Amino acid sequence: MSAQNHVGLNKYFKDYSFKNEFSKKTLKKTGYQTVTLGGSPCGTLTPLFPQYSVHFYSKSIDFLNSMTCVSGGGFFCKSQTEQCSESGRKFNLDGEGIPTCKGAPPGPPVYQNVPRGTIWTTDGNPNNGISIGTPGMGLHGANFADDHFRNDPRIPVNFMLNYDKEVIGNHILIWGGWAKGLGKPDANEYVNEIPEYNCPTADKSYLANKSIVEFDHASKRTTISIAGPLKDCSGVSYREVLDYTKKGKQAKKGKKGKKGKY
Repeated sequence: MSAQNHVGLNKYFKDYSFKNEFSKKTLKKTGYQTVTLGGSPCGTLTPLFPQYSVHFYSKSIDFLNSMTCVSGGGFFCKSQTEQCSESGRKFNLDGEGIPTCKGAPPGPPVYQNVPRGTIWTTDGNPNNGISIGTPGMGLHGANFADDHFRNDPRIPVNFMLNYDKEVIGNHILIWGGWAKGLGKPDANEYVNEIPEYNCPTADKSYLANKSIVEFDHASKRTTISIAGPLKDCSGVSYREVLDYTKKGKQAKKGKKGKKGKY
């Protein structure tokens, strides 16, 4: 395996990704357009063992495919100084120009439209020293006080994604053991209540306030989902499920629920 056809921090890391677009109704009601499933059999920077991730984007598949950067065949983009293309520079790996909240107290930047405590993992940041911008995904934002980082990497974690100075989605990462019912480390459901967003703007009012990871022993399936307010604050809630285990059916709709939520 050469340096140009593998993905990761060493030659054994590899990432597989599958992209699917939601229905037009889901985009209109929730603001989310695309969901992608990623699998990393040998892990990435965190955690360093098999993992899965689901990304919920406000952008189309074509848009995500255009998000390219200089990576040298690695999982992450190289630093901002090594990005010579427009698409690479739009990862904003140095953090320059990413909106912050006006009137925030002195100290670390308080970024706009991200959960409280979240920082963008830019070049030279004090938490890991490198920027975590990934081709087709965007620059990652994380709260390093989460239990996933402090106590147990088997606990699911919520990242935010940014491109061209805009929050474009939520990223839920889970330990691969969930697919075998091994849980966190001994539970079959984990609910991550996403805290209040910093100085949210009206165009991002739909962002998820909860992510759920659950394993069903009967069907042997792991489900990853998000929940939050409807974009237009109207109508009854609903859910859209993408299920590729049944031939001929790309998606099936779930039952209706309470008003004003998805």
